This record gives sequence, C-alpha cells and structure tokens, in this order.
Amino acid sequence: MPYMAYTPSDWAEQLQYFLQTVVQKPVIVVVQGALLPVAIALVQKQSNLIARLVLSGPPTWTLMTNKSPEWRQKFAWNLLDSPFGSAFYRYARTRKFLHSFSTRQLFASDNAVDAEWLNTLLAGAENPASRYAVFSFLAGFWRQDYTSSIASIEQATLAVMGESASSISQKGKKETPDERLSHYLACLPQGRGIKINGRNVLPYESTAEFVAAIAPFINEIF
Repeated sequence: MPYMAYTPSDWAEQLQYFLQTVVQKPVIVVVQGALLPVAIALVQKQSNLIARLVLSGPPTWTLMTNKSPEWRQKFAWNLLDSPFGSAFYRYARTRKFLHSFSTRQLFASDNAVDAEWLNTLLAGAENPASRYAVFSFLAGFWRQDYTSSIASIEQATLAVMGESASSISQKGKKETPDERLSHYLACLPQGRGIKINGRNVLPYESTAEFVAAIAPFINEIF
C-alpha cells in the first residue's frame, strides 16, 4: 500500500522473501495474465527455488516484447496520481464498473462473473491506498521487452491459453490465441502449450478445466 510507483521487481522481491523464509523448497509458480513479468523477475532472482512455471492466459506477444517509453509511463503515472486519478479509482472500484469490465474484457461468459469474483475485487480495492499498485500497472511500468528473459527460462513451462483469449490493448487485438501460443512456445526453451475453454482469467472462469489441464504437468515431478 505505500505511495510509490511499483515495478515487477518490487512484487518479485516479496515472493522471493516468502520462498526463502517460509517455503524453503522449490515451488511451481502459477502466474495469471499480465503478472507474468513478476514471475520472470522471480525466476531471475531465485531460479533455484522455481521448479516449473504455469502461465495462465499470458499477455499478447506484442505487449511482452515492446518496451513502453519512459516518458509515456511517467506521463500516465502523473495523470493518474492526481485528483483525476483519485476520482477514476473511486469509480473503478464500484461493483457496477467491476462487473462491466469483467464481462467486456475478462470472462468468456457473463454468467461466470459471480458474486464471489466481484466481492473479492471489492475487498481488494477497499483501501484507497491500493490505487498506487493499480496506477503503476496502468502506467505501464511493467512494459519492457522480455524476449531474452523468456528465452532464458530453463524451467519447464506450460502456457495455458483460452480459446477466446483477447487483449485489452489495441496493439494486441489482431493476435489470435493460436498465434499467441505459438509465439511463447517458439521462445521458451522448455515450453509446452494447451488451449482450454475460456477467455482471459482461466483459473476463475474455467476452474475445473484449468486444474485438469495443469495437473499432469505438475504431477510429473511428484
């Protein structure tokens, strides 16, 4: 919650501390959507404690391989870190907005946007200081060229893509789920891929199918 512009490294450091002090053994990292840069940073910081990775609905390849100009990131941050941004966040954390955004951008089926999903989002945004993390994401501080970083991941990695995966960014709207999956598999040294029903938040909208899809991959090491 502190007032600062967060980067993927900031989040990865928290996970690294958790692995070092609590878990203390190799884990399987399951990362959702655009949190992928956090997983990449974690692998770079503590590779010996990462056994495998599962990428759930990773971002379009265009977003993951094109650095956002620093001036644009700072401009967006300054715009959001203003009375305008505070007003926007107050609206963005309402049930009405969260339901609308989820049905338009995240879920394949409107019926899957249930009370449990919305209540979790509402609880997470209750503290207004949570806006700094959201603004950091929207400003694009995570937007870098991760091509070489992805290519350096030595761990076996499973990419799970939704059959109707889409992109919020205009740059990635033309990329099909098959094209996105092929980009990742071409770059990952030990990459595998699978498509399942759903759109962009597979663990939530297609829970049983997602678990069934990743279970064989996970069970290989046990």
